[in-house]
Amino acid sequence: MQRLTAHQKRVFVSEVNKLLESNGFNPCTKAFNQYTYERQTKYGLVSVKPEASDYCLSTFARFDEPQKAKPILKRFEGNEYSGKCNFHSYYINYCLNEFTNFLKSIL
Repeated sequence: MQRLTAHQKRVFVSEVNKLLESNGFNPCTKAFNQYTYERQTKYGLVSVKPEASDYCLSTFARFDEPQKAKPILKRFEGNEYSGKCNFHSYYINYCLNEFTNFLKSIL
């Protein structure tokens, strides 16, 4: 497996950011928050951050109220205790499709 190029990483982060902004996500307002966007959903407040490393494209999501988000966390194999639900892939389209399906389910 080859390293992802700088261009591939920029494209992925840019596409996720566009997807978030077009779905009503706003910059995070909490101090010391490692996530970049947040939005109220039918499962409570969710914070999201896209990230691209040399071999993995990721979208990290975390619900503030894991108990409220339990059904969606189970569906997407997230952590029902921490509220985290992350998506990882080497392939841009696969990661974007998985994350898009997640967004459709929570909004």
